[in-house]
Amino acid sequence: MKIAIFGVGLIGGSLALCFKGKPGLEIVGYSPRASSVAKYMQRGVVDHATTSMQEAAENADVIFLCTPVGMLDDYLQQLVKLPLKPGCIITDVGSTKQSIERCAKSLDLKDVYFIGGHPMAGSERSGVEAATTYLFENAFYVLTPSDDVPQEIYARLEGLLAMTRARIVRVDARMHDEIVGAISHLPHIIA
Repeated sequence: MKIAIFGVGLIGGSLALCFKGKPGLEIVGYSPRASSVAKYMQRGVVDHATTSMQEAAENADVIFLCTPVGMLDDYLQQLVKLPLKPGCIITDVGSTKQSIERCAKSLDLKDVYFIGGHPMAGSERSGVEAATTYLFENAFYVLTPSDDVPQEIYARLEGLLAMTRARIVRVDARMHDEIVGAISHLPHIIA
């Protein structure tokens, strides 16, 4: 199974480390910057890294978008223009879900499935240097599949994420945003 990670920082790098070395998994990291690609390989976080979006996405079974929330729609729009593998799952790690879900619904995904994701984990540190296999352990990892995602596709992503040792929670995207806004974003605004 090929897993492509777009944005191998704290979250993307930690996902990569959770999957790396597992039998049958190939982990590919993507960055538009050659210096970042070199760093991913030097740190041994991924099996292969590239500055080519097409090379990273080609034949991927699962694509994780681990970029800032403001870049998610753009990445998703670029990805669907590529010849993606039928049955490919695209997921993200953004802290808001309704916007990216609207974007996914507006695109012709053909035989590709989008499932929103939000690992409720983090660190005061950032970048691939802060990545760890323990970041998600016992943390909640929210998945927000739309109604048109088949159960077997959802189960495939849920099974993969079990390797992170996170607690997988399935929630509607609107409900997710309301809950996260109340318990996470509002206190930051007030502070």
